[in-house]
Amino acid sequence: TSMAFPLFTFANTIVRYQDEAKTLDQKRESYIKLIREKMAEDKNADSSLVFAPFNSKEVKGMNYQEVVSSLADAGFTNVTLETETDKAIIFKRTNEVDKITISGKTDFTTDDFFEKNAPIKVYYFQ
Repeated sequence: TSMAFPLFTFANTIVRYQDEAKTLDQKRESYIKLIREKMAEDKNADSSLVFAPFNSKEVKGMNYQEVVSSLADAGFTNVTLETETDKAIIFKRTNEVDKITISGKTDFTTDDFFEKNAPIKVYYFQ
């Protein structure tokens, strides 16, 4: 019976931390929503920040031209292409994106925002 109390306390602590994490996620979501709304209101203003139009995981396998077009539509201005010919021959994935980096980051979501002129490299199979 002496072990029941510490386990109960531990379980309550886990629940409390999960609740705090949910609260932080909700705050983050609200903050991102406000930023997006403010950016939409200020379309005429010259904002230097833009959101990623897709997350790093969903871009893999997309046509590189569509990716470049989406990045331009989002407002990015510094996009370069890098070809990967070796893998294309093996996997027969011509014109498909392998990965992209934004400011050197390979892991990002649509909630992440970057400078318009952030360096972006689109690695695709040629």
